[in-house]
Amino acid sequence: MILTIKNKGCLYYIFSNNFINQIISNNFEKYDEDFLSYYVNFLKSLALKIDMTTIQFFFFKDRNSFPLLENALKLYNHPDSMIKNVVRNIYLKFCKMNYEPIYKYLCSLPSISYFAFIACSLRDLTISVDRAAFGYTEHNKFDYQSFKSAHDDLVDEILYLQDIFSINLEKINSILINSLMYYYILPLLFDSIIIQRDFK
Repeated sequence: MILTIKNKGCLYYIFSNNFINQIISNNFEKYDEDFLSYYVNFLKSLALKIDMTTIQFFFFKDRNSFPLLENALKLYNHPDSMIKNVVRNIYLKFCKMNYEPIYKYLCSLPSISYFAFIACSLRDLTISVDRAAFGYTEHNKFDYQSFKSAHDDLVDEILYLQDIFSINLEKINSILINSLMYYYILPLLFDSIIIQRDFK
């Protein structure tokens, strides 16, 4: 229904009085997977309607929060790739909005903890690709399917990082670079040093 509404007045009426925000903020975790798919599609539909005139309806000024983004980010680690992609697209949508409260929210807790997850996910995928490529799997031999799956996920993660960096938000890029340094690069370097020492 949200996607089919063309009249701005009707859309503003539906989005006003925090009614939509209350629906979004419902504890969806207590419901089953079927409900969750509807919930995620609902979030996606709302994100498609966000622009500079409607963004104000999704902002809790007294709490400095955006329930739509906040609740979407709770699903960033969901095993379903479709749900993860929706979360990514919603995050990118908010990053592209030239709206000062959003920028402040994205650069503060709890939203910046998302960068640590991205870096840790990238680290784990890199390790998975390495292990699959050199035969460090359950059967100690090269497993093409494991390698391809880990490789594809790693490429998707890198392309997502590229999308974030390309928006060119200086502070967000700086926070993301720091997260990659502490949760991705340094752990991998330390791990490689340990492996080389044990090998010698």
